[in-house]
Amino acid sequence: MYTVKFGLFYPEKKWGTETMKRRMKKIVCAAAAAACVAAVGFGFSALHGELQAQAGEVQDVVGTKRYIIANPYSAVNWDTWGQYKSATHVHSMISDGDYQFADQIENYYRLGFDAVAMTDHGAVNRGWTVDKTSNSERPVWFNYQAITNGTGGLTKNMKSLTAQRNLEITTGVGRNGRPMIDIPLGIELNGASTKKCHVNGFFADAGQNDMELNAKGIDGCVTAVTKNARAGGITHINHVGEFMEANDCSTAAEAMSSVYTSSWINEFADRVFRTYPSCIGMELVNKSDNRTKWDRHLYDELLKRLAPEGRGLWGFCGDDSHHEDELDQNCAWFITPELKADKIRTSMETGCFFVSSRRSKEELSDATGNGDYPRISRLTVDEARSQIILHTTKAQKAVMIADGNELEIVNCNPSGTVVTFDLNRFEAQINSYVRLYLTGEGGITYVQPFYVTTTEYNTTASVSFNVFLNNEQIYSPTVTIRNSLGTIVPMSSRTYIELPTPDTYTYEVSAPGSTTATGSFVITTDDFVMGNSYTLTINLECVPELIPNTQLNNCFDATTHTITGLTVGEDVTANIASSSNSLGAIQVVPTSFGYGTGTKVNLVYDGEVIDSYTCIIYGDTNGDTLVDATDCLRLQAYLTTAMGYEIADAPLRASDVNNDGTYDMKDIELLRGIGMGDAYTINQNR
Repeated sequence: MYTVKFGLFYPEKKWGTETMKRRMKKIVCAAAAAACVAAVGFGFSALHGELQAQAGEVQDVVGTKRYIIANPYSAVNWDTWGQYKSATHVHSMISDGDYQFADQIENYYRLGFDAVAMTDHGAVNRGWTVDKTSNSERPVWFNYQAITNGTGGLTKNMKSLTAQRNLEITTGVGRNGRPMIDIPLGIELNGASTKKCHVNGFFADAGQNDMELNAKGIDGCVTAVTKNARAGGITHINHVGEFMEANDCSTAAEAMSSVYTSSWINEFADRVFRTYPSCIGMELVNKSDNRTKWDRHLYDELLKRLAPEGRGLWGFCGDDSHHEDELDQNCAWFITPELKADKIRTSMETGCFFVSSRRSKEELSDATGNGDYPRISRLTVDEARSQIILHTTKAQKAVMIADGNELEIVNCNPSGTVVTFDLNRFEAQINSYVRLYLTGEGGITYVQPFYVTTTEYNTTASVSFNVFLNNEQIYSPTVTIRNSLGTIVPMSSRTYIELPTPDTYTYEVSAPGSTTATGSFVITTDDFVMGNSYTLTINLECVPELIPNTQLNNCFDATTHTITGLTVGEDVTANIASSSNSLGAIQVVPTSFGYGTGTKVNLVYDGEVIDSYTCIIYGDTNGDTLVDATDCLRLQAYLTTAMGYEIADAPLRASDVNNDGTYDMKDIELLRGIGMGDAYTINQNR
């Protein structure tokens, strides 16, 4: 089961006085639904009773199923992670593009991209500064490019970036420090396939100069994917509609019946995606979509076969840019904690990205997007309510699809809308997956699919815990819930619990090295009837620790909480210890006579002493750091009980001068001798 973190709510007070915040739901306005019940046709099959509504407050639909939703974005911290605009299908004069290699990189830098994969035909991109004129870096097959595209011959037209310019681009010079990085080892495999059976490879040095003229169909895909997989890379299939000639069909129905037949799709799924996990997906849109206009239908058919098995299949939109008018017509938005190539690879492999296009023919009704792509600033899954929630901008509509059918269309405000799709509304139509997309003035943005399974539906109340340690969210706290009888109620996951009965519950929340937060909440009968979900925000603090100064070679005994190994006659307590963090402070409390035996070294946190050690200088019974006649008299007075004289525990420990485990007349004699000038050295390191 996926455990989904709800939106972040920061605490109003310190832990122990957190407030419970109820999750607000979005409701589809009945009047809007009635007025807009007619489907907006984007070419996909429209189900009877399809909903089109204004985004607003949506009431939770209590259905007969509970959906377990596999969310490819579950790990994202939407407050801190970036969405990095990337080009994954780019050509230059290294193969058959119009632009020199370096100039094409400059084009994408100018257009505001954050990452670029150079994917020339049959040419592995081994780096932006690598000399591209040698046959080991560029295929001989495309030598004509050096002559036909401009003057200056091979060397000029194959130029790579200088080391200086590469440094400027990768550090964001001229873009306010916003860099652009290389997605390494990009290549379009089967580089000269006459059927255009092309596969993009990344992160593997495989396929250099392999033109594969005869590559076609599924066999051609397998040839390319196998090479890359053996070298440890990842791939996606390019423009299937072109190499299978589905783009020649005039309708989707024709393409699906004559080209993308059920038997062909089964073979495609078996031989490519089931056999090679490294083949992570396929292009949904290529260039202006002329080649791929029916390929979203193929994608849905593949998802129907692969989703029940949990085999991820991600969609891409690629410029396949050869010419000027193909730049920034498509992109991917890789969602990662930082802009690094390895993080982008993880994003690609896990489906943690969105893809956008300006030319998705069916969904945009042949229109061309202009301006900003529709965007998603936050996406969460409320598994308790079987809902997917999007925070959108620059979008006019949000659409949910399952099994190739449009289930719901929600009108959006381009300035910002929160859209909630409730899967319980469409239980009869949803089987193993749903996928979403947004449309707007700038084009279309696809969300990667959500695979779903169902379990028995029971109306319950639930509580989720958003836990922070020093204001940074943590995802594996220890949460203990008890009912009013004190019985522990098992958690459904680390931070989510479904409560079995109405009751008053108490909680304890902690993490390694943190304080423990405690509190209570009440679940009523109404909460169960409504299936209410709540979110508790807990802010923990690190507990400071007392850290000894190891340079002083003192002995801190954690069992007796004493400090020995101190020097007679010296005050060394000033730097004797420190706090492990700024929340704690060291407090040194001397005796009435100085910083000797009995001095306290305390760790203070939040105004309270949470740890304490006592200093012991053997022979120093009065706490002045010295060993002299005064100490002898003090011990003698105690042992002879003159006038009921008492002595504290630390001085008694210090009285064991000869280290025989006790204090007696032998120790008095030694102290008397030291006081009279005897050269006796007391062992302080015990």
